Amino acid sequence: MSAPFEERSGVVPCGTPWGRWYQTLEEVFIEVQVPPGTRAKDVRCSLQSRHIALSVRGREVLQGKLFDSTVTDEGTWTL
Repeated sequence: MSAPFEERSGVVPCGTPWGRWYQTLEEVFIEVQVPPGTRAKDVRCSLQSRHIALSVRGREVLQGKLFDSTVTDEGTWTL
């Protein structure tokens, strides 16, 4: 997959059916569209060294292997 690299901002954006993600040279940001009224207890997220998974209200939104290892203690989730 190839996305344009915006040299001025240092961001690589990518739209998806479930939201969008973008990255800088150091971080990856994932924004997921959730149904109105979604509460924190409706969201299940897991970030492991080489795997990520996210479900909302029991519906799997994304899951898969990561390209490289992550520092799981540095992951932040916000609703």
